[in-house]
Amino acid sequence: MERERFYDFVRENIADMLPEEMTEGAEFSVQDISKTSGIYTGLVMRKPDLTITPTINLDGVYEKYQTNPEQGLDEVANMVKEHVGRIMNGGMKDIVDLASKMSEYKNAKQILVVAPISEKRGIAMPDVPQQEIEGLHFVVKMQFSADKDGVAAAVVKQSHMESWGVSKEDLFNDAWENMKNLRPGKLSSMTEILSEMIGSDPVMEDILSGDMEMPMYVYTNEMRTDGAAGFFAPGVMDEIAEKLGGENYYMFPSSIHECIVVPENVLESTGLKEMKDMIEAGNATITNPAEILSETPFHFDAKEHRFEKAEDYMARAGLLEEEVVEEYEMNIPAPKMSAVMV
Repeated sequence: MERERFYDFVRENIADMLPEEMTEGAEFSVQDISKTSGIYTGLVMRKPDLTITPTINLDGVYEKYQTNPEQGLDEVANMVKEHVGRIMNGGMKDIVDLASKMSEYKNAKQILVVAPISEKRGIAMPDVPQQEIEGLHFVVKMQFSADKDGVAAAVVKQSHMESWGVSKEDLFNDAWENMKNLRPGKLSSMTEILSEMIGSDPVMEDILSGDMEMPMYVYTNEMRTDGAAGFFAPGVMDEIAEKLGGENYYMFPSSIHECIVVPENVLESTGLKEMKDMIEAGNATITNPAEILSETPFHFDAKEHRFEKAEDYMARAGLLEEEVVEEYEMNIPAPKMSAVMV
């Protein structure tokens, strides 16, 4: 079954796959759902007695359907049952109650956080207030809950801001102030991150116990969701510099979920083009395209407390000119010699 036909089939038949008490008075629709990480096709269920609108991502389910048709349809039904069941049984009562209080800004401001988005997503979200820092784009979210099972959050739109009667500047200031409490970040060595991913593998543990060729660190939050934003929270850049012994450092935006920090002295012999190539390679082979934050390397000057693009720093420090001259000289073809008869 083709994708569009599958979506239509789910919409038309999902009610027959669910208990009657769940579907009474309910309407199902399939529509594009916009998130900060991209757009997905969602099965939306609207029911008069539900404050929250359950939405199931159908894109991933369709992939499973192609492998096992029966399992794919059953999974949609089970996901709806679980989600709606939690709401009807009070399992999401705290979130429902909290959402109902968001009409007043004094309540909403307590759960505001900042999330990064790609430039492409920013262009596709004209109805969402955005802030730009050195070419990186950020939005504000209302975070209703965050635990080991995931994060429940909603993007703040222009309509929210207008109904609250708050300026974009105040909105972002309040959200940034909440970051350390609501989405605390952590700087970990690359070795620690890899150890967590690999688990108890004696061979790999032995390999990781040695010195890495390039000391690298990863900054993200506890949920590892939208973690790159935490790097920009008040005081965080200085705190990272302190942990690195007061040294300057480069920051590579690995994705919207984390960023990589490398001490400046480690990259003394690395040119701007090489840094960009490193980021581009990661974006091309590792990072989900919808979660690419940028392909630009950045620099933090610990003494001047200055964050800027690596290119701007290298130009100020006289490092960029030398590199450009070198590349220019290497790319000039040798003049052709012609034989002259005398």
